[in-house]
Amino acid sequence: MILNEWLIKLSTFLLIMLQGWKALYISQHRRMAVAISNVVEFVGSSLNNGSLESEYYLKAIADLALIPDIGFLDVQFFLFSRNHSAIINLIGLHYSIASLHVLVSYVLLMILLSLNMLRVERTQHCFNSKLLK
Repeated sequence: MILNEWLIKLSTFLLIMLQGWKALYISQHRRMAVAISNVVEFVGSSLNNGSLESEYYLKAIADLALIPDIGFLDVQFFLFSRNHSAIINLIGLHYSIASLHVLVSYVLLMILLSLNMLRVERTQHCFNSKLLK
């Protein structure tokens, strides 16, 4: 009987902890989405006939660097998308390499996968060796 009570208390405690982590994760994800969306909106409002002045480009990268706890998965999830312009993808690329110190070959591979431009099949994997160097 004591063992059953202890197991019930332990499972209740674990459930509360998991719900707390889930809430924390959702909160962090929303905060990151808002912060990165602000950068995307800034870039969109600064575009002039599809081009971006270098000072605005650098400001966007600096604004990304000001976001606490931003990681490559956040950049990949929020910036590498067909829904965004090539400039947004390029800002994500440069930020990942310069600020997050992610290997160029890895960033390029993740961009291609994110944009569904690289077809990965189960039986055959084809990569350009120059791309991975």
